[in-house]
Amino acid sequence: MLLIRRVRHRQRSESPTSTRPLLCGRETQARSIGNAIVWQDRRIAKECASFKEDGLEPTVTKLTGLLLDPYFSASKIAWILKNTSSASERAARGKPLFGIADNYLIWRLTNGKCHVTDLTNACRTMLVNIGSGQWNEDLLDMFDIPRVMLPEITDCAAEFGTTAPSIFGSAVPILGVAGDQQAAAIGQACFQSGRLKSTYGTGCFALLNTGRSVATHKIDCSPRLHTAFPGRPLTY
Repeated sequence: MLLIRRVRHRQRSESPTSTRPLLCGRETQARSIGNAIVWQDRRIAKECASFKEDGLEPTVTKLTGLLLDPYFSASKIAWILKNTSSASERAARGKPLFGIADNYLIWRLTNGKCHVTDLTNACRTMLVNIGSGQWNEDLLDMFDIPRVMLPEITDCAAEFGTTAPSIFGSAVPILGVAGDQQAAAIGQACFQSGRLKSTYGTGCFALLNTGRSVATHKIDCSPRLHTAFPGRPLTY
């Protein structure tokens, strides 16, 4: 979903929100490396099961808050690099680029000038340490994904780039990005620790703001980043 603010019929700024696990790879504005891979895709399930057999899931969960599952983008990127001709060699040189829906939309809107994402989306790739908010080298090595192909990570509210004037009739700054569940939590004003939102779509999604602490549970709850705003500590 793309939100565009208008003042006196002029576009002032825009803020994309997205369902995160859609994976897009591209080399140029006109050429994608292949079809986008959606969140339901399970082609990499055997490889994830192999990682689990090797005892790697606790490490992945500790770093990312996520279960080791093909739902997330990391294994999908690894599959594309392995199964697309010469993709691994080109990836080491930064071509192709990879990102999920928000990143691809920003990249297209800015005519390929901005390869960037926000932290709420990046942390659902299974490649980010949610404690530091940065791409994690151990996870990148585990999935054999070159860092150079991934987008820059920034806060939810930031300058993500400016749209090409030809798209909306004038250059429009992109000033905010958030993943769908975090965007819903922001919309429901869940900014204080202990606040919870519940929304319904393909399922019931309940997000509880736990403040600056990453909550851990014995049951299958998934810690995740809540918001990342400039000058403020990360919240979960």
